[in-house]
Amino acid sequence: NKIKTAFFYKTGTLTQNNLELFRHNLNAKDFQMLALIESSSSHPIAKAIFKASKIKAQILKGSSEIFIGKGVKYIEENEEYLLGNLKFMQESGVKNLEKADEFLQSLKEEALICVYFAKNGECLGVLTLKNTLKEGAKELIEDFKKQKIQ
Repeated sequence: NKIKTAFFYKTGTLTQNNLELFRHNLNAKDFQMLALIESSSSHPIAKAIFKASKIKAQILKGSSEIFIGKGVKYIEENEEYLLGNLKFMQESGVKNLEKADEFLQSLKEEALICVYFAKNGECLGVLTLKNTLKEGAKELIEDFKKQKIQ
């Protein structure tokens, strides 16, 4: 076998592209704020978060800045919110990421998408989303492992 490594590009290659909220450790108020910030986005992660919140879309008073592949910064009434991946939080100097990391330790076997949420430089928590695998995807990966393809 000459193949050593296989790469799969983009969500939807092995998954059904049907993201759903899995678990989070945010309080109700913080989760609602996160969902409101995401309500104006067309990104699949944002749509899944907003759908799970079951709240109505509202016009936000603040301003958003998108950091492609990382997250979003939202500022309203001198409050700065960040939502995105771990790298974005680290680059932004967010403190208390341990709270989120402890929560994620119990979920490490789940292969989840993680969205961290911070306010004024302090991590408020993290939420996770799960995507359903396409039929046959699990068997394909198991077959690759048997053939020692990474």
